[in-house]
Amino acid sequence: PTGVKVGEVTVTPAFNEKGKCTYLIGSVHDTTTRKKAEESLRRSEEDWKLTFSSMSDGVSIHELDGTILKANHALGALLDTDPEEFIGKKCFEVFHNLKTHVPDCPMARCAESKKPELVEFFEPALGRWFSISASPIFDDENQVKSVVHVMRDITDKKMVDEKIHESRELLNRTIESSADAIVTTNSEGIVTTWSKGAEELYGF
Repeated sequence: PTGVKVGEVTVTPAFNEKGKCTYLIGSVHDTTTRKKAEESLRRSEEDWKLTFSSMSDGVSIHELDGTILKANHALGALLDTDPEEFIGKKCFEVFHNLKTHVPDCPMARCAESKKPELVEFFEPALGRWFSISASPIFDDENQVKSVVHVMRDITDKKMVDEKIHESRELLNRTIESSADAIVTTNSEGIVTTWSKGAEELYGF
């Protein structure tokens, strides 16, 4: 076969009865396959670390008791803390300033259901809304050994949604109280809003 080969060379001295080295015994062990596998694994680990660090969402990996094993830079930026300071701490201490899991904790649910879990909630300790997803990592026996925790700040989206809701409520109240006959329908022609003026005009 052609191509570059990688090997390990072992040289062992051979001594005569007087203790003098008379010759050397050499052996070569082909380690090409092992070295390629190690290099492939190293590159995969580097790619994973790069992806983990460059994600825009705050990502951390937790043990089942909530201990944080890894945390990316985005999580540190989200919480305005060096992510290395999270390692070894409980997630409920870092995220919620509590001594135990919050009710309906997605990480605890994920560990029990063995399925991805997703929740949205307002965190008083941070004063912001978050979307939290938790996905299981399995061991060789298909048991959950840890959890990937992804934290996304959705405060701006919630504020926009609230403003849209308030605008719709104001519009509906304005229409309903109008003395003019105003009727609105959806795309299927079903009446969605009926003003007082319309009631007086149509008699119902």
